[in-house]
Parts: sequence; C-alpha cells; structure tokens
Amino acid sequence: GLILQKLTFLPNTELFQSVVFVTVYVFITQIIEIPWSLYKTFVLEEKHGFNKTTLHTFILDIIKSLAVAFVLGIPFIVAFISIIEWGGDYFYIYVWFFTFLFQLFLITIYPTWIQ
Repeated sequence: GLILQKLTFLPNTELFQSVVFVTVYVFITQIIEIPWSLYKTFVLEEKHGFNKTTLHTFILDIIKSLAVAFVLGIPFIVAFISIIEWGGDYFYIYVWFFTFLFQLFLITIYPTWIQ
C-alpha cells in the first residue's frame, strides 16, 4: 500500500494492491525455492539416475511455470476479489461456487494445454 501510494501514476485500489501483492509474493517465493529445486534436480535426482534435465531446461521450466501461474492466477485473483466486493454478506457462497467452477475449468484444460 505505501509503495503504491508513492507511485502516483498507478491506480490505488484494493483490487490492484491485491494483484501486486500476490505477484510480488509469487516472485519472492520462487526465488527462495530455486536453491532447493536446484539441489533436488541436480543432486538428488542425479545421484539416483533420474535426472534428464539440463540447466537450460530447468530455467525454461521456471519461466514457463511463472507464465502459466500469471496467465491463470491474475484473472482468478481479480475475479475472486471482485466477487468478495460484490457479494455482500453471502460472498462466501459465490466465492465457493466460483472456485468450484475454476477448478473444473483447470481439470479440463490441464491434460491438453498445460501438461
């Protein structure tokens, strides 16, 4: 909130702040997990002969997973927060139904488009 207030050219809405917060959180989490993923992929899997990944493939996988997360995650967050703002006292029912439909959508597209 405080950082976005200093950047006067950006909208200062709850929806925008939520999207920025989740985006920053995902980036920080991904950066923290990189050493552990490197160890798992290039030490543990290599030790047991399971590793077929190169460093180039490893980096591309991280980039692709972040791209898929943002393409699917940002619209989900926007819809989720919008439903909470719109839903009134019974917002949790609408959020539950939306989350249920979103999961069905992901189950449908995962085998053909994402995997």
